[in-house]
This record gives sequence, C-alpha cells and structure tokens, in this order.
Amino acid sequence: GVEILKGLGIEHAMVNAGGDIATRGAPTPEGWPIGVTVADGELTIGLTGGAMATSGRDKRTWRSQGRARHHIIDPMTLLPSESDILRITVLAGDAVMAETFATALFVAGAEQAVDEAAALGLAAIVVTDDGRTLMTGVEA
Repeated sequence: GVEILKGLGIEHAMVNAGGDIATRGAPTPEGWPIGVTVADGELTIGLTGGAMATSGRDKRTWRSQGRARHHIIDPMTLLPSESDILRITVLAGDAVMAETFATALFVAGAEQAVDEAAALGLAAIVVTDDGRTLMTGVEA
C-alpha cells in the first residue's frame, strides 16, 4: 500500500484497510490524527510513520449453541479466545507486525498483553471486559 505510493513519488501517505492503518511520513509534526476507542471515549493518536491494527471481539460476533462467539481463535483450544480483552490496538513498524501482535496479544489477556507489548517496545491500548483502559508506550 504505502510503499506503492512511495514509488509514485508520494512522500506522505496513509492507507486504511478495514481499520488497519499503514502510514508513510506524516503531513504535520503531530502525525496523522487517528481516533482509537477506549473505555471512556476516544483517544487521538498522532501516527508518524508505521502502522496500527486493532483486534477485538466487539464487532464480528455471532451466537452458536447459546454462546457468544467471535473470530479470534485461541491456538491452544482451537476455539474463540476467552481473553479478558474486549479490544486491543497495537502500533508497530508495519501493518503485518501490527496485525500479528494485536491478535497474539489479544489471546494472551490484558495484563500479559501490556507486559509483552512493553517488553517488545510496542505501543498498545487495551480495553478490558470490565471497562478499564490499559496502555503502554502511548501518551494519553
């Protein structure tokens, strides 16, 4: 996406693919203003290059056999993850990394996700089932 635009001579670009966002450069020093839904409203992130992706179970859901189901599968159980995370947003160097870590950290659970993201040097915003917002590497 953004690399194709680079080849066309476009210095600053943002590509939004279904909510996963990749950027190259930024139009202002503050970056591309991106809204992220948190427990008590919305937080605006200034994205200055790199990418962000959100994984969660507050959108693509359905009911099966009387239980709520979603699309994020725990590889240990091969069933929808029973994480205490409602939604997690991860900022990373590129879109593939952001999406990969958002899904993996979702399955890990809230506290472990924040710890692992911090250890990896990733910014992450976690919204939990019980209405908390946990963050690492992000200025509120």
